[in-house]
Amino acid sequence: MVVGRVVPKQDLCAPVIPMLEHVNPWLAVPPQPPYVLPCDRDAIDEYNAEARETYKIRLDVLPEPFVGIATAPVVLLGLNPGFDDQDPEVHARPQFQALLRNNYSQGSSAFPFYFLDPTFESPGRQWWERKLRWLLEKFEPKELARSILCVEYFSYHSSRFRHASLELPSQEYGFGLVRSAIARGAVVVIMRGSELWIERVPELEGHSRAFKLNNPQNVVVSPGNCAGFDVVVSAIRDGIVNEGACRLSRVIYAVDIGSTRCKAGQTPNFAWARVDPADPRCVVGSSEIGKLADRIVRDLQDRQSVALGFEAPLFIPVPAESSALCYGRKNEGSRSFAAPVGLAVATLGLHQAAWILRRIADSCGKSIQFETDARSWPPSESYPILFCWEAFVSEKAHGRTHVQDAATAAMAFLSAESNLAGATTIMAERPLSLIAAAALWSGLATDLDVLHQPTVVIRPDEPFAGDVQAA
Repeated sequence: MVVGRVVPKQDLCAPVIPMLEHVNPWLAVPPQPPYVLPCDRDAIDEYNAEARETYKIRLDVLPEPFVGIATAPVVLLGLNPGFDDQDPEVHARPQFQALLRNNYSQGSSAFPFYFLDPTFESPGRQWWERKLRWLLEKFEPKELARSILCVEYFSYHSSRFRHASLELPSQEYGFGLVRSAIARGAVVVIMRGSELWIERVPELEGHSRAFKLNNPQNVVVSPGNCAGFDVVVSAIRDGIVNEGACRLSRVIYAVDIGSTRCKAGQTPNFAWARVDPADPRCVVGSSEIGKLADRIVRDLQDRQSVALGFEAPLFIPVPAESSALCYGRKNEGSRSFAAPVGLAVATLGLHQAAWILRRIADSCGKSIQFETDARSWPPSESYPILFCWEAFVSEKAHGRTHVQDAATAAMAFLSAESNLAGATTIMAERPLSLIAAAALWSGLATDLDVLHQPTVVIRPDEPFAGDVQAA
């Protein structure tokens, strides 16, 4: 774009987040529409009140501030995500919501730039395949999906863009991503809105690996439309060669607590399901507790962090006043832990969780860290963690089978994992953690303070509608 200082090729594993000036606001996107950040709400409501329909900001679909790995070697700059009549239906799909929220939190994924996933059906995929077809002729979709990051100037959807004068607090995070990309030597391609981008990120003018498209009305990244096309190709090739495991991968388990005893030929009332955030369409499960423990151990030994949920009360209140004893936790409703069924499930859950944790401790020892604090997930440490949480599957979220209930819980956790604290509504006065007691007994935990820490509680709204493959 403009010849400036010479910038070295980027280090793919260079830390990104410490270079940003702003905390990631997109972890706080509400679980239900209107999908708007609290910090942006007033300005958007005021704009929409006066805007023509074609320019109105759509809050019935999830914002898409960026797509792809934050450390990608090539960064594409757009204006805003646009809007198609099919978008509300696509954005309502639980699996798409899980993909998008996984992208917000920069979790592991087979296709971080999810529009290049060949199994993903959406108008966005069709659009991006046209714009990137020259690169798709040189690279496999999975390679390209791990090599590009698109940052939008304006994160919210609209049929047409006329928001240049509307400045939102959330935009600063995207500008920070671009500054971080420049600092690490990434190639930057301004697809649209070059004047706006340079005004907000002046460092672009002095970046020798930044390029404008010749025709911003037809944003194809091709040799004829991008003077830096060969530089883009070279950066992607270098990135494929040098890419390392810059982030630990993770998997999610949920356990539907029930008796493992049954007569020959019958299925136990116990079941579990496993979801890989890198491919949430593939859910596996079983009714065998031994298989569950073995699979978790294998994942942890492969240096994957594990979120392990139990459909049983994992913490109980110990109130200061005797008059408050034998009452349920706040917001439990009719499914109180203090009811006969709740007490039975809590006891059985503690019994089975302790057995599972001991199996994990015997196999993995001190190579993993036990966690229940919502701030520790998604994982970002250089060692695997075992994050235990509570599943609360009730009423209309119940499915036809125990393994379906486990899958429902696991998928709900995946959808909520970018804001676990905000998703938890069940509270307890002076909590006593039953899962922490099991962890201490098993040897996975040693800090007595965990006994006083409540767990995350995920309460799904609807049953899992997909298939569960036999583990």
